[in-house]
Amino acid sequence: HKQMKHLRMLTATMKLVICVLAGAILLATVASAAPASLGWVKGDRAPEDALVRVHFGVAQETEGVESLRQKFLSVSDPASGDYAKYWAHDELLRTVVARPESMAALQEWLAEFGVEGVVRGTGDLVSAEMTAATAARMFGAPVHVYQHAAGNARTILRAETTASVPAALAPHVDFVFGLSNFPEVRLSQQEGAAVAAAVQLGNSVTPAVLRKLYSVGDNVGSGASNSSQACAEFQHQSYSKTDLHLFESHFDIAEQDVRTVYGDNSGLGHTEANLDVQYVIAMGQKVPTDFWIETGYSFDLVQWVGEVLSKPHSPLVWSVSYGEALSAVTADYARRLDGEFKKMAVLGVSVLFASGDSGVYSRSGGTASFHPSYPACLPSVTAVGATQLDSDGAETTAVAFSGGGFSLDTYFKRSADAPWQADAVSTYFSEAASTLPPANMYHADGVGFPDVSAQGVNFQVYLDFFRMGVSGTSASCPTVAGIVGLLNDARMKAGKGPLGFLNQLFYKNGAAFRDILKGDNNNNNQYGFTAAKGWDPTSGMGTPNFEQLKQVVMQLQ
Repeated sequence: HKQMKHLRMLTATMKLVICVLAGAILLATVASAAPASLGWVKGDRAPEDALVRVHFGVAQETEGVESLRQKFLSVSDPASGDYAKYWAHDELLRTVVARPESMAALQEWLAEFGVEGVVRGTGDLVSAEMTAATAARMFGAPVHVYQHAAGNARTILRAETTASVPAALAPHVDFVFGLSNFPEVRLSQQEGAAVAAAVQLGNSVTPAVLRKLYSVGDNVGSGASNSSQACAEFQHQSYSKTDLHLFESHFDIAEQDVRTVYGDNSGLGHTEANLDVQYVIAMGQKVPTDFWIETGYSFDLVQWVGEVLSKPHSPLVWSVSYGEALSAVTADYARRLDGEFKKMAVLGVSVLFASGDSGVYSRSGGTASFHPSYPACLPSVTAVGATQLDSDGAETTAVAFSGGGFSLDTYFKRSADAPWQADAVSTYFSEAASTLPPANMYHADGVGFPDVSAQGVNFQVYLDFFRMGVSGTSASCPTVAGIVGLLNDARMKAGKGPLGFLNQLFYKNGAAFRDILKGDNNNNNQYGFTAAKGWDPTSGMGTPNFEQLKQVVMQLQ
């Protein structure tokens, strides 16, 4: 009670970086982000009764966090006796918990302003809706309406200045999210000279091309397992059921609808969502497929992760084609979100992110240094880069826009956070020593990405009843996700567990991937990384061979 009294009476505040996830290809940004550089223009003060949603990451018990880390490493290691022996949902809830005093401190602070905090996820995330007037009082920052320069009624409510919380509360929360981010809005699926050049050189990509290229052949889901897959979409990127059926009919795919939609999928289909749904189904045919959609124009990973982790059962494979520069979020926030993905992994869930479409750079970060893509560079997800077909239909080349490189080592270090890739990355630095970009442009001790790749140029997609070509790592990601859905189906039909976190399995079985030996990811700028034998920061371990991977995973426990 004494602590709570001090919290109420404290007037001094400390600046707590308020992490907010950005938008559509993209992501999270901090309170100091410049909205004008991202196309957001400040308008009038928000109406006092306009609603703002804010998320809090509550501080966790240290012992549970360490137990999660150990389980994550063992359950995803094919050489471990614990491989694929996942926690039940209630075991996760018992093991990784919020500190009681931290939850109490946060809830009492919210209650002082008449705000209800709703506990979400596995019990250590709190979401709260409040009016703009209340948010201004709580965080010391007036809330305004921001309009995107691209128009189309894209508006968000954001704090005008850096937000803050009482100093006494700061140790009890790992992050506060939802007030200060200015998301990057995906305006077109095909932007930039690198994409245009790749389209000129490449052939059209269809489901039949991909299934032949990756040795999927006629394999489809058995209908006799609990395998499942899903796409997560942001900035209200809805999909069209009509376009999905046209796609399936044109490419001779048995008609398959999305099983469950989480969120409001009303309105016309959008390029990204149509691409994701059409190709995850095309590759993982007859595997039950779900769809999660966020309304509005934020890139709210916290909302998505919280919903997924709150359910005892969720889709076992997630494809997500959104991201932004890692430097747009704080290290504390990135590490905490990575911990949420570890939770998904210990439940047997695979999470795949597109590696980004700006090569070693980001859309707004300039070219003076490299900007690793977030959340693709997080250690606990699988990042998927892009390749392109040669003129003869062969696959030997990484595409210049494919995101890749190394995380900032002030956020994650390879030796501590991704030891499974240590040998592969060390070999790359030896093999490609003469082609490496200037050392001051990247953090060589960071976590390398992407982990794998797939085709990413000129995918044939149906949108508004017409077929069109779409390019990006956002095409590559659902391609690989659908293959993982089929691998899970084969294992689960045989009474085995799903694959969960994929990277330890992939890095131990390089022979099951086509090595990509040509290309770079400079995004048509001076510097980038070049492809090399084995893993490299342009194409990862290479592109998957379904039949070889199936042989590997069926031999595992």
